[in-house]
Amino acid sequence: MEPMNFVIISNYYDGAEIVDPYLNLALDHAILLLNEPSRNEVLIRLWRNKHCVVVGKAQILEDEVNLDFCKRHGISVCRRISGGGAVYHDLGNLNVSLYMNWRLIGSNGLKSVQNLLSSILSISLEKHLSSEGNRFKVEDTSVFLGEKKISGSASYKHKTKFLYHFTILHDANLEYLESTLLAKNNKIKSRRSSNYAPTTNLSEFEQEPWLDAYLMTFANHFNKPLFAHYRTIETPEYQYAKTLRSMIYADQEWINEGKWAKFVNSIKFT
Repeated sequence: MEPMNFVIISNYYDGAEIVDPYLNLALDHAILLLNEPSRNEVLIRLWRNKHCVVVGKAQILEDEVNLDFCKRHGISVCRRISGGGAVYHDLGNLNVSLYMNWRLIGSNGLKSVQNLLSSILSISLEKHLSSEGNRFKVEDTSVFLGEKKISGSASYKHKTKFLYHFTILHDANLEYLESTLLAKNNKIKSRRSSNYAPTTNLSEFEQEPWLDAYLMTFANHFNKPLFAHYRTIETPEYQYAKTLRSMIYADQEWINEGKWAKFVNSIKFT
């Protein structure tokens, strides 16, 4: 039986961890475009950002983010390639990105894929933290511990390539999270608006034991043996991400409006 191959990407380049939020968002884009995962291969990147707020591609910035608070506290404001709601990141929040071939999981449509991947995360957290008596549940694209949210997710599809990324709160500044995001106070909601939920940290979370549980849960779902190897960010990925950072992700027009039409002729979208 052919194994499920996982390529675990450590978020380091030239010996240094990448925590620049604009570059990390560009790396999601670059890694997706530059790699061709097979139907039995999943690339997984584990990464962190300095404190920032990241809105979904189609969201209205002023409706989602307390821009005055962010400016006063030096919190970067960013926009990602995927949809979904606004999130707060800092070094106490683990981000996990999966890059895969859509044919691996996409036969039943996007909603089923999102439910499946959220469930895999929930089960892996249950296995990792079972001794603490924790009970996790999936609601839409989020994972809750009891009534409090500990993870949200979003996705982006490009031809046969699929990006799915999610967060795990374990030591985040929840006061800043509440202060930077406006979803709790928004009275008028649209299809693009973020949904508010109270949050909490998984204080007992440990990355390596959880990752082992996650890979095993993922492979078991597909009834495949598990094979994993590790690497860091490769030079073509880093260089392409630097270009995307400069021309899209750190560009104020993209951040404000989520439009990249002016960039298409300058950047090769493979």
